[in-house]
Amino acid sequence: MKNTRENLPTLTRGEETIMQVLWALGEGLVYDIIDYMPEPKPKYSTVATFIKMLENKGYVGHKAQGRFYRYFPTVDRNDYAEQVLQTVLKTYFRGSITELIGFYTERTESPNYELAAIERALPKIQKQLDEKAEEAAKAEVAKAATEPTEAGQKA
Repeated sequence: MKNTRENLPTLTRGEETIMQVLWALGEGLVYDIIDYMPEPKPKYSTVATFIKMLENKGYVGHKAQGRFYRYFPTVDRNDYAEQVLQTVLKTYFRGSITELIGFYTERTESPNYELAAIERALPKIQKQLDEKAEEAAKAEVAKAATEPTEAGQKA
């Protein structure tokens, strides 16, 4: 898969629907994509148009198979999911997972097993956050050590 997380263009709802199918199938002809979709099935031309837009955005590639093309995703589903989640976090929750979880638990009837899973995950999440903070602090110290002082010398 060639695209990196940093350069993924935004998808429309229709494009994302087609990508979900391609991620599930792995690859397929337009007819395979249509067959996988629920009723009412979209028209061939509609799916083909979405595929072309996805190719132009770099999400889909193709290989010739007779007189048809077999399409495949060029972007990993998890990379796309990470980007979408980061966008939601930044846009609606000031980048805070805590606010996201609070929002979710306040507005949904979360089953007890989900809340228990969140509670079990918190120490691991805290450890990851602590490790990232420690790495950032070390990087800041290393940067400060290589910056010239006011007298123009290294510290």
